[in-house]
Amino acid sequence: MRRSDQLLAEEIDAGTPVDRLETRVQGRPHTQNLARWRCLVEAGDVEGIRAVLLSPAADAIQMREVSPMGGIITEAERRAALHSIRRS
Repeated sequence: MRRSDQLLAEEIDAGTPVDRLETRVQGRPHTQNLARWRCLVEAGDVEGIRAVLLSPAADAIQMREVSPMGGIITEAERRAALHSIRRS
């Protein structure tokens, strides 16, 4: 299993990360995107979540504006990943 899949699966198993955003999100586009995230998370759709997180499509970019996936990795892990990409 890829590390990204493992992290997503762990976050999904830990509960619904969408819950922590529901009280802070306002506006129809954001609430609709949050509902779409909830469907992906509750279904355990790791492939679907990965697709949204990596896609350059406008729809995916809009969904990432209210992504419940923030905080899955530590700041140090994020920096290491960015450094790794820059070296490639």
